[in-house]
Amino acid sequence: MKFLVLLLFAFISTISSADHNTFCTGKEVKTVECKISLENIHPTQFLLGMVSIPKKIKKVNKAIKKGELDDFLKEKVLPVVIGPDGLFYILDGHHSTYALLKSKAKNKYVYVSIDKNCSDCSMQEFISYMEDGRSYLYDNDFVKQDFNTLPKTLNALKDSPYRSLSWLVRKEGCYNKVKVNFLEFLWAKVLMDEMNLDLTGADKKELKTHIEASCNIVRKLKYSSMPGYVGSM
Repeated sequence: MKFLVLLLFAFISTISSADHNTFCTGKEVKTVECKISLENIHPTQFLLGMVSIPKKIKKVNKAIKKGELDDFLKEKVLPVVIGPDGLFYILDGHHSTYALLKSKAKNKYVYVSIDKNCSDCSMQEFISYMEDGRSYLYDNDFVKQDFNTLPKTLNALKDSPYRSLSWLVRKEGCYNKVKVNFLEFLWAKVLMDEMNLDLTGADKKELKTHIEASCNIVRKLKYSSMPGYVGSM
């Protein structure tokens, strides 16, 4: 009896592992979790905080050097929605995926978890679903853009210095990381509204000079309803 239980457990584990390692191809997807080529990823935002990218690239390259890239990627399963075009629209992980794109990896893929399969939806139904908190459609001036103008590839994502500053402010502990989509962008908007600085081309060192002022801003009582708010220390 014990042998049969162990055999059944091994069989289930094998199936689970096989599904997790199966390459997905849009409308043909048959598993909840699988892996996809970066070529099939569609961003759901226009911008990245590029300041965080070099550190992330270094982590990917370290995993490659140690022969542990696959295990590294399995720890970063990305939630996705499959669109009517058969592409995978990532709901999170733009920065880590962009770092993988720019890394030394030869075979570039990610593991994904299918949040919803909209391959049979109309494009308008799909866009309405994605605009309900599953995409961030604001440009560097925080002006809302049309969903159809989103970058088609990861490589087309542009730098957002306020998103970078927001990330540094969070790392400093001035607001908490919470499970809210596009959290750093929400706080980046606060910082831009309050500071109104031209940070175009600012590097990490330059951005760090604004951290103290930024921390004072995000701790203001008027932002107490914002996700991750910590208040005065």
